[in-house]
Amino acid sequence: MRSGFVVVSFALIAFRLITATKEVPFAYSIVFDAGSSGTRVHVYDFVGTILSVPQIDVEKSQAQTKKVKPGLSHFALNSSPIEIENDVKLNIDKLLTYAKQFVPEHKWAETPVILKATAGLRAVALEPRHRVIHAVQSTLRGSGFLFKDEWASVIPGVEEGGLAWVTANYLSGALNSRDEIATTGVVEMGGGSTQISFALEDRMKFEKLSPKVQYHFEDLNGHPHNIYALSYIGFGQDYAQEALKLEVDATAIAAAEEGLDATTDPCYPIGYQRNVEAVTVEGTGQFENCRSILRRLLFNPDPRDLEDHHPAIVPGVQQTTINGGIMQPALEGSFIATENFFYIRNDILPEIAPLSAMDLSEDVVTKLGQQVCTEVMESSSKIEDPNKYCFAIAYQSVLLEQVGAVGEHTPTVTRTINGADVDWAVGAAVVNYIERNRASASGNKLLRYDQNTGLGQDKTQNFQSSSSFKLDLIGMLIVGLAVCAFLYVKPLRAKDDC
Repeated sequence: MRSGFVVVSFALIAFRLITATKEVPFAYSIVFDAGSSGTRVHVYDFVGTILSVPQIDVEKSQAQTKKVKPGLSHFALNSSPIEIENDVKLNIDKLLTYAKQFVPEHKWAETPVILKATAGLRAVALEPRHRVIHAVQSTLRGSGFLFKDEWASVIPGVEEGGLAWVTANYLSGALNSRDEIATTGVVEMGGGSTQISFALEDRMKFEKLSPKVQYHFEDLNGHPHNIYALSYIGFGQDYAQEALKLEVDATAIAAAEEGLDATTDPCYPIGYQRNVEAVTVEGTGQFENCRSILRRLLFNPDPRDLEDHHPAIVPGVQQTTINGGIMQPALEGSFIATENFFYIRNDILPEIAPLSAMDLSEDVVTKLGQQVCTEVMESSSKIEDPNKYCFAIAYQSVLLEQVGAVGEHTPTVTRTINGADVDWAVGAAVVNYIERNRASASGNKLLRYDQNTGLGQDKTQNFQSSSSFKLDLIGMLIVGLAVCAFLYVKPLRAKDDC
């Protein structure tokens, strides 16, 4: 009977210790990722600091995210000036309602809400783009959350690439270790653009870069990281596929007018057809030919996309200094490749391609490309468009080749690091927290943002109460052990007295 009581006592104490020491969020952050296909909201819980960066409950954040369609660029292109404000508000309000369920109401006024629009809205003309951003700002100002107009904007390419780097190295632990851990570069391919970012340890090299590609990150202790970050506008997978299609179609139409036979597209699988002005273009599924026309038609010095009337930078085309410095330096260090590099391969694994297809080495990519270009694939729950894979594998390999992400710099394909998605929104939450709460992380001295002064205020109370609570639990355990010992010793003494 006594031993059963002891076991139960230990079990209750252990259970209480395990469940109660789970850190309770002391702050929150809401980040909107306004992409070309839709807008996604992320809610992040801050539970402390690790050395020099805030600690996010990344496991919990994986379940606190939602996406709605269409993207904000849809309203910029299709809604009238009068309709834009209401259409954008309805779109954003859905996600605000979703986010509010994860943030206690008494925390709303001190929880920052941030929206950053990427390549989709970046490619829209200035006037409708500004109308959309103005509508977003108006909506977020009335959300009840902490908001400043500058927290809703079209994200510059250098910031998008820089935040992807922050995310990858935050999740890997490279930013919160006492030891010097080598950081990792990132190649992130979206639908409208592709970002490349990596750290430059040599400050002289960093200072020679154009300001357009310089991203500077400092942790809570003020330790600096100098990052090269460039977004290749128009070189995301979807935009590039459409651009190549237009080039091939124009060639086919011109050839047909002259009675020539040039109505094939090697970047589409055998059996594929599309009609263009009474000309039928057929897919031939020729992987190497596809790569050849990609190099010739897309990766050349002729700009084919504009951002604010400035020519787009073509990957791998080394140009003289632009905007006062180098735009495309040689890569340094190791890299990961994420977003479409992962999605395309994940769609066809393991049913169509082996798991080794995640490897980006030349021989594996060539074998995979030849397979997807010649094999007839059917639509399924995983494969929405069977016709994009031949182009995608070819395009991704050529882009990596052009920027020098080969050999020792060949990236590792991944979507997660330590179980969390490599999403620039994580970096946005971390950077916003640090900017609002810059202070020494020694002693876990955390700051909160003061809405009235715009300055940080020392608010260690929540963390201290959390720490003292843990000490209370440890005390409970000690007391429990003492009680258990007493229960054993008392009967023994009674027996000796007899």
